[in-house]
Formats: sequence, C-alpha cells, structure tokens
Amino acid sequence: MNNMQVGPVIRDIRRERGLTLVQVARGASMSPSHLSLIERQARDPSLTVLGNIATSLGVPVTVLVLLAARQSGAPEVRGELYVRIEAALKALIASPTKRERPRV
Repeated sequence: MNNMQVGPVIRDIRRERGLTLVQVARGASMSPSHLSLIERQARDPSLTVLGNIATSLGVPVTVLVLLAARQSGAPEVRGELYVRIEAALKALIASPTKRERPRV
C-alpha cells in the first residue's frame, strides 16, 4: 500500500462509525498500538492486515483503497469520477444499516 494514505482513511471511518482503536484492533486480530501506527502512516499494512481492518470496520477493502487513492491525489482525469464515488462511499459508511444503494 506504499504511497497510498490509507491510515487516515481507516481513522476517519473508525471515528465516523464511533469505534475505538481497541475495538477495531481486536476485530482485526492486531494490537491497538499496531493499528495506531497504521493510522498515523508510521507503518504500511500488508494486504492481509488491510483486509482484516476493513472487515473489522464493516466495509469492503476496496472502499479503503478507493478513498485512500482519492486522498493521495488521484490523476486529474479521473478526479470527477473519484469525487462521485467518494460521495457514494461516504454515504454507505455513514449509514451501514440502510440497504439503499447510493446514487452515483
């Protein structure tokens, strides 16, 4: 996940969902200190660890990757698409119990 700023995305989703570092770390089978290092960009997670974190957060790993790509400065040609996808993904994150599909 080099050059992708996935840590802040993980932190933002965790906070949006009202989860503590300990809760997410426990659900991802890792220590809270390791998760904290990832959130602060001090460590890059492996794909396996990223998948475990996504599962603990209750979101697909692709959500983390897409949002991280947006924060990392996706190419301008795809900028508008990322903005639209980001809005739909954030709506999905904000209301995990609703089964409505966000409009893109």
